Amino acid sequence: MWSVIERYTRNARFCLICNYVSKIIPALQSRCTRFRFAPLKRDQVRGRLQDIVTKEGVTATKDGMEAILRLSGGDMRKVLNVLQSTSMSHDVVDERAVYECTGEPLPADLDAIMTSLMNDDFNTCFGKVCCMWVEGWGTALMPGA
Repeated sequence: MWSVIERYTRNARFCLICNYVSKIIPALQSRCTRFRFAPLKRDQVRGRLQDIVTKEGVTATKDGMEAILRLSGGDMRKVLNVLQSTSMSHDVVDERAVYECTGEPLPADLDAIMTSLMNDDFNTCFGKVCCMWVEGWGTALMPGA
């Protein structure tokens, strides 16, 4: 069987896209050339994101798009996945919606934790952070909580 496959190696080409090369069997790996791509720069992604938001008619704020860019780390697939998920679950793609959809803590929540670490005693700070972990980000450190 291999002789039949090897006969077409000059004119048969495939493109395999994967996240984990180790999941591809060694027989295929030995016949492949690996291409690794560096993360895209924010300016490269920003223009394309704006274009997609406009063409798809998504209501997105500037801080929402910046949050998507911040969380994506230069991965355009992640940009598209986060944009799609957030736009399907929220009417407006803003910063809070993006962080809520991805399960990441808001930068303001992290700042509040740092402020608490620097200013409060250990028990108070520990209580606030544990409360945030149990109840979800943004609920424990809000004024009046």
